[in-house]
Amino acid sequence: MEKIKTQNLSFQYANNKVGFSGKLEYFLINSYTYFKELPNPTNNLLISKQIEPAQEGNLNLLKLTVEQNFKFRRWHLDNRVVYQKSDKMDVLATPELYTWHSLYYANILYNVMDFRIGMDVRFNTPFRTPSYSINSGQFYNDNLGIEFSTYPVADVWFTGNIDRVNLFISYNFANQHVYPRGYYSVRRYPMTPAYLRFGVSWKFYD
Repeated sequence: MEKIKTQNLSFQYANNKVGFSGKLEYFLINSYTYFKELPNPTNNLLISKQIEPAQEGNLNLLKLTVEQNFKFRRWHLDNRVVYQKSDKMDVLATPELYTWHSLYYANILYNVMDFRIGMDVRFNTPFRTPSYSINSGQFYNDNLGIEFSTYPVADVWFTGNIDRVNLFISYNFANQHVYPRGYYSVRRYPMTPAYLRFGVSWKFYD
């Protein structure tokens, strides 16, 4: 195997007054290394689902990231959109477009608790989803090249701060109770259904 060599060229612009930032990046990856399933046109059971490391000569990737944040009094809407295109999209398991949006309300409760409550939504376009090999613990490109349908995924959350105490609670994949009932990002492995997370951080001082 040849050593992987990555060359990167980027340009970034930010305007804090209007809450805008943009970044354009170009990557040239030499000897990109990944795992793939062995060709098996005759469906030979002896080599079925066997994988091997592989390398791609040169891989070009162009990535554009745009962020725009809005604020109206105590309401906030943060947005991030990423577009990326490669000449080897069948090798690089990544979506061409993905977005993230966060709508939340921030205030101080009784002059004691600094809190935020809101919802995050993320979405990406379909892409060649990888498979996972349990025995080797590696993701790999299979011979089928399946592209699962993609859906928005929404999380609702609350954060609070009282002096040295930080509180956090979120309900992830909340839209499962509406649509869709579930989704995949890796073949044969459904993503985690709706679940609740809770955390407390308390800093003690002498």
